[in-house]
Amino acid sequence: MKYDFTATEKKWQKRWEETGLYKFDKNSDKPKQYVLEMFSYPSGAKLHVGHWYNYGPADTFARILQAAGAETGLAARTHGVEQILYHVGRWIYLADAWDDLAQDRKEGNYNPLLARYGDQAETAEAPLRETMHVSLGLAKTAFSLLDWGQWEGLLGHILSTGLPAVEEAVFTGQWKERNRPFHHHQGAALPADPRDKENNSL
Repeated sequence: MKYDFTATEKKWQKRWEETGLYKFDKNSDKPKQYVLEMFSYPSGAKLHVGHWYNYGPADTFARILQAAGAETGLAARTHGVEQILYHVGRWIYLADAWDDLAQDRKEGNYNPLLARYGDQAETAEAPLRETMHVSLGLAKTAFSLLDWGQWEGLLGHILSTGLPAVEEAVFTGQWKERNRPFHHHQGAALPADPRDKENNSL
């Protein structure tokens, strides 16, 4: 399945504009939530799943919390949101572990797949993907039991289309291939900014 990200982004950007999903009302009566994600960081090598791992899930979690904000005091709703966050978080952890497997082995870093399977980690793709499918299925089940109002389409799309597309790209190696043009040593240099000369003279 080819993921047409251009059409998808245009569709949801239009939806955000129409519904004002991106707007924050500081005077809202909803319980306040605070989601802090890691600050932007430069990557000296390339874009990789870690960049998405940093921003995508935190943004998704924040949107789930915002959508659930009106009734966060209800035990059943709180439990449903917790289930979604847990299972999506588990899915992301496993996708990142597979994406980093070769590099972690080479550099001697901790990787849960190496810890469990050792030298046979690369042969664990089938059970790993099955575990990820179960986690995503449980997240979607919890999602289907709650009313998300105007957020339903966006969050449902993330769970049903976005995450499976990322999974396929990670396990087929397309994720790394897709980002090779962003190596810092490839391609033409960026044009100089004339303001740099001015700033350096201060």
